[in-house]
Amino acid sequence: MPSFILVLVQASKLMGKALKYKLTNAESMPKYVHTLSLVNLAARMKVPKATKNARSLTVCLLSSNRGSSQPVKTVIVFSTSRFSRTGSTTIIEEVEARGAYVVSATSNYDPRTPVGKYMQLMELANARFQNDEKRATTIENSVKALLKGRWIGKAPRGYDQKTTKKEQIITINEEGKLIRKAFLWKANNKLSNEEIRHRLEAEGLHICKQKLSELFKNPFYCGYMAHKFLQGDIVQGNHPPLISKEIFLKVNGELSKNHSGYEQK
Repeated sequence: MPSFILVLVQASKLMGKALKYKLTNAESMPKYVHTLSLVNLAARMKVPKATKNARSLTVCLLSSNRGSSQPVKTVIVFSTSRFSRTGSTTIIEEVEARGAYVVSATSNYDPRTPVGKYMQLMELANARFQNDEKRATTIENSVKALLKGRWIGKAPRGYDQKTTKKEQIITINEEGKLIRKAFLWKANNKLSNEEIRHRLEAEGLHICKQKLSELFKNPFYCGYMAHKFLQGDIVQGNHPPLISKEIFLKVNGELSKNHSGYEQK
């Protein structure tokens, strides 16, 4: 029974001429790859536009394996270690559960043998360790930035933002001025969220009820920052506040409100 070989092109490393070279040049890939029955590429299969990552792409393309007269038996990737970014060994297991196996174009082991399988798992474990280290460093640096009053990520609605390695400039825009009105209507006029929504829409700012409620609970608007990396703590930011701390607390009902409830969405 003829079988297909599925080639996953990742990180633009096997695009265009490079892909053709990898498939035809014996020196560029492990020898045993060229002994496999290459009838055609799985490019014959149509992939939905929503299929964006390696896991969903692989599962989608292998979903037709059962009962097919020409099933995909081999999945070639640039590097097996890249699969660690989408769930470590589980994506390899999903491929194997569908009757195929994963081959790395940059390694010289055969994952169908016990030794080859061991080497594949070691590659994944090492890549996962490196990814975890990078993530820990990223979180550590992010916390340091937050503690210095520097926001990480996109500023919430109502602010314009310009961030470089050296500086961060966050300013209040026209939407921000309307959001300030919303806080004042809530604090001073005790209007309902629905009434405030209608007033905002009349002035050109459209926002759903849920988003408005989340907006009122975000301490960013009174000059403070809450972030999941801070683990429930709240710190003062360097950005300009839309409203005072007193107005923010008045809107949220009680001065002893637990700040861990305020999250940037």
